[in-house]
Amino acid sequence: MSPSASQAVPLPKGWSRHVRSSIIHAVSMATIAFTHALARVANDPDAQIRAQEEIDRLQREVDLLREGAPPSPAQAALSAE
Repeated sequence: MSPSASQAVPLPKGWSRHVRSSIIHAVSMATIAFTHALARVANDPDAQIRAQEEIDRLQREVDLLREGAPPSPAQAALSAE
C-alpha cells in the first residue's frame, strides 16, 4: 500500500504501528471477500435464472394491471411475499 493511501485512513495516533497495520489488512481482506461474494452471485447461473423468472413474473403482473384486470388470487399471494 502506498504511503499516501495509508495516511488517508483516519486511525487513532495512539495505536501502535502493528495495530494500525492489522486494521488496514483486516479491512482490505473484508473488501476482497465482499467483492468475491458479489462476483460469485453475479456469475451464478441459478441466481440469474431466478432473477429472470422474478422479472418475468413482475412484468406479467404489470401488464395485467395496465389492462385493468385485477390480479388473480395466486398473483396476489405472490405479491404479498
